[in-house]
Amino acid sequence: MNIFFSIQIALKVDVMNTSTGLLVLKKITTLLLLLFCISAKGQKDSLTLYETQKLNWGYYHHMNGAHEKAIRIFLSLGEKIPPPAIKELSISYAALEEKDRAAIVMGRIIDTPFVEVEDYYYYANLLTANSKLAKEYFLKAERLPLFYEKSDRSHQKNRQKLHNIQANSSKSEFGAYFAKADQQSMVYFLKPHDKQWEKKLRNKIVGSREIYHLYRAAFDPENLELDFPTRVPTNPSEIFQEGPIAIDTEAKILYLSRSSGKLDRNNKLQVDLYSYEYTEENQRPKRLPINLEGYSTLHPSVNREEQRLYFASDRPGGKGGMDLYYIPLNEAHTATDAINLGKDINTPNNESFPFSEASGALFYTYEAQERQGDFDIILAEKSVENRWKTFPLKAPFNSVADDFSFSLLFNEGIGSLSSNRSGGKGNDDIYMFDYHPEVVGVEDHYSYFTEDTLVVAHENVWNNDRKRMLDIDPISQLLEKEIQLVDAPRHGVLQLNPNGSFYYKEQQLLREKDSFSYQIATSFGNSEKIWVYLHPLPKPIPKNVAEAFLPIFYDTDKAHISEAYWDRVEGIIKIMNAYPNMIVEVIATADCRGSSAYNLTLSEKRSQRLLDYVKNHITQPDRIRGQGVGESQIQGQNTPNYKLILGSFLSEENAKKRQLKLQEMGINSLLEKSNEGYWKLIEHYYESYTAAKRQREILKTKNIEGWIQTGECLEKSEMEHQLQRRSEFKIVTMGSEK
Repeated sequence: MNIFFSIQIALKVDVMNTSTGLLVLKKITTLLLLLFCISAKGQKDSLTLYETQKLNWGYYHHMNGAHEKAIRIFLSLGEKIPPPAIKELSISYAALEEKDRAAIVMGRIIDTPFVEVEDYYYYANLLTANSKLAKEYFLKAERLPLFYEKSDRSHQKNRQKLHNIQANSSKSEFGAYFAKADQQSMVYFLKPHDKQWEKKLRNKIVGSREIYHLYRAAFDPENLELDFPTRVPTNPSEIFQEGPIAIDTEAKILYLSRSSGKLDRNNKLQVDLYSYEYTEENQRPKRLPINLEGYSTLHPSVNREEQRLYFASDRPGGKGGMDLYYIPLNEAHTATDAINLGKDINTPNNESFPFSEASGALFYTYEAQERQGDFDIILAEKSVENRWKTFPLKAPFNSVADDFSFSLLFNEGIGSLSSNRSGGKGNDDIYMFDYHPEVVGVEDHYSYFTEDTLVVAHENVWNNDRKRMLDIDPISQLLEKEIQLVDAPRHGVLQLNPNGSFYYKEQQLLREKDSFSYQIATSFGNSEKIWVYLHPLPKPIPKNVAEAFLPIFYDTDKAHISEAYWDRVEGIIKIMNAYPNMIVEVIATADCRGSSAYNLTLSEKRSQRLLDYVKNHITQPDRIRGQGVGESQIQGQNTPNYKLILGSFLSEENAKKRQLKLQEMGINSLLEKSNEGYWKLIEHYYESYTAAKRQREILKTKNIEGWIQTGECLEKSEMEHQLQRRSEFKIVTMGSEK
């Protein structure tokens, strides 16, 4: 592509180449620091559960415009307030017109790694009482680059498909611009002149390169094709180049790039900006006063929302090559000075073909510094002051070839670009596309504590979605979006706000997972359902509460509570009355001595006596429940009291031979290796000595000798048995303290 190396290709061509205030401030500083002390130590301290809850509510109120509430919450955290909250505290003060307080708060973190470029501009604007310091931070902000953080999804490609239109030829067509005329969709574009002129005249005026003229055609948005392109009658002469254009539909003014036969300082054909009323035919375009002799001014773009006329120029005072500028739209026919868009957009190389319709958004063509002569399409988003964040468009909009002259009729979902990529019809072709942005979201997982309100604002569901959409397709930033609930949660109440913030309150104390789904709603359509999963966590128990629920131990074969443990029972009653929503479970056990049935009955008595007493001394008695489980929860359940042994062997082989003989006699046995290394044949385990003795006498009548051995249960120490005779407590629901 030779656009940016020959001014003769015009349009695309030329690119080629005070004391009272300080006193008040000090007083406010002193006052605020008494309320709000932010220390290095505090920032290192971790927040408690309660403080984290408060912080989330602060974020929530800030995000939803309740700044007074947000301020109260943030200040209540004292020195433990984290840097992101400090920033939002400052913004809340500023929103309430308390700029001095906002400046003091922001000043605590302004020179730390927690701030971004935008924060320096914000802080500088707060410093009304100290102009010198404000200037310092403005300069600091201007020196820092703006960038966006790519996620790990940046490899994903947009799913749009480009259509090579029939009007393309083996030569170059480019510069498509969409417009409406009498409800008819129109496209203006540049097309090479077909006629051949006398070589002498051609060389004298424009050299030996193509001459481009402006054409228009009705546009069918259904099949993305043009109907019968015709030349726009802007100039009767055949030796001038015209286009690209931009139209101010409200003022009925068409702006266009146009050569005039003059040569610039590089001895190339100069291209200037002209205008005319496009409702009238056969006019002679009027040259605008913003043009500069010896330099090219071209590629107009009208933004009615911002009231700006953008253009490209190689005039002095730029960053190098062609730069992008603008003038107020209402001064288009009087302005002689232009405003450079700055270093975020302009580089030592060439920037050209601006296109801007949406407020705060600008598309343009960028000549990559790392590969001179190659062109990509960039979307710039206005950030703060006159700064811009830039986003290269994904494939298929950009390719390994030259891609330029991007335009978009966003409300209609139609766009175009020019490219010399492989597979085209000629040098540069116009490609059309039916733009349907991919509206996608990211599933989220949040944890919450039972009975607590889960508030999510600072890191809300919309944040991740926006980042993913940006990585896939930067143009999606132009979409107006809001969050809408699809599936409500099952166990709680949800407030989901259009900005993605939400709070969730569990209603059913089931300690179950919960979830809800939402969609991103846009004028182009909605996303698929996006799920949010809520995971309950056990609530941390305060030390004083935990100590009140220590186990209660029992004497042997007793169900009543001994005097030594009545203080624990009274402590349980005190805590449960202090936490009116607390729910507690009691599990009573018995030691392994005695039969399983007896131990179960005994444990049930222990549980019931305890429950009866506590219920009589607390509000809402059903908040404590329990049961006896006997010895079932003892490690090695149903530990045998006695076992009948029919043999003891040093050799496993001999033990198995004896086991086989017993089996032939109709007696089954278990093979067990003792701690001493002997192999024992165990006929059975028995809960009582009497039962084991009875079976031994029966076997003796069959000439089978055996002996009774104490089981593992009876081998335990009295201390071990004591630990098994207990009532344990489990806090099912904590609730809040009165």
